Amino acid sequence: MLIFIVGASGFLGSYILKSCRQEKDITALGTSACNHPQDGLKCLDITRPENIWSIIIEFKPECIINCAAMTNLDECEQQPDLAKSINSIGAKNLAEVCACQGIKLIQISTDSIFDGKSGGYYEESEAHPLNTYAKTKLDAERFITSITRNHIIVRTNFYGINPNGKHLLNWVLTNLVSDKEIIGFDDTQFNPLWVQDLAQCILKLTTIPYRGKLHCAGNERFSKYEFIKKIAIGLGYSNAKIKKGSSNQMSSLSSVQRPKDTHLANSRMRQLLNVKIHTLEEVLQNQSFDSYRSKTFKKIL
Repeated sequence: MLIFIVGASGFLGSYILKSCRQEKDITALGTSACNHPQDGLKCLDITRPENIWSIIIEFKPECIINCAAMTNLDECEQQPDLAKSINSIGAKNLAEVCACQGIKLIQISTDSIFDGKSGGYYEESEAHPLNTYAKTKLDAERFITSITRNHIIVRTNFYGINPNGKHLLNWVLTNLVSDKEIIGFDDTQFNPLWVQDLAQCILKLTTIPYRGKLHCAGNERFSKYEFIKKIAIGLGYSNAKIKKGSSNQMSSLSSVQRPKDTHLANSRMRQLLNVKIHTLEEVLQNQSFDSYRSKTFKKIL
């Protein structure tokens, strides 16, 4: 099977590409945005249909996994047209090509499409996005659903060490190593999935006939405060400088509305996919974290 990972230079896309290349029966080709070219990746501008058509006609993939997105919430609010062109119209363009060519499309979406008032959201739960990022991702879902039947929309929240250095876990590790105070919100809830587990889930989805929405999330539900505290304890750091805070404190830093409880019901995922879902404690024992298990380790990420 030939798989295209669109946005393979990003956090999740890079892990999916690596996982694909470890499988004997999969040939994987990754793409990056043309304004940020990377060695080993094909240039692809998903806002230009002709660019998509040319690369699809050349390589003829059987499945496309779309990880490309503008994800910075503040930048999406400041540049809504750009966010729409990448997150919504880009996904629409991919869906149209996939529909014409009989290609399976796996779209990476987000738990942020929900308003966070209740949590425990199922695939059939009604979405109420609060900000521009979430609205553009929900629009992408609606475009894809209306254009092609051969699709899977993966709603998720994930964590891991981002090679590019920009993610919640990277920020936590940097502050732990630097012995800085960390404010963890205790009024926000989520159940993130380890990025390597998510990559394996997505690989499974390329091979099964499932269609529609699927929530890929972890089995453990945390507040951001609990999540950060468990990381510190699991890696052997003191949690004395981890303080409880409220997401309302974000209003002084950002005007973007953020949902408070976006944890996803993952029962369908567990029934459908035979993938080991690691606990946070198990993840922290992974070799990736060896450098952070000593309180005296002082090199900042």
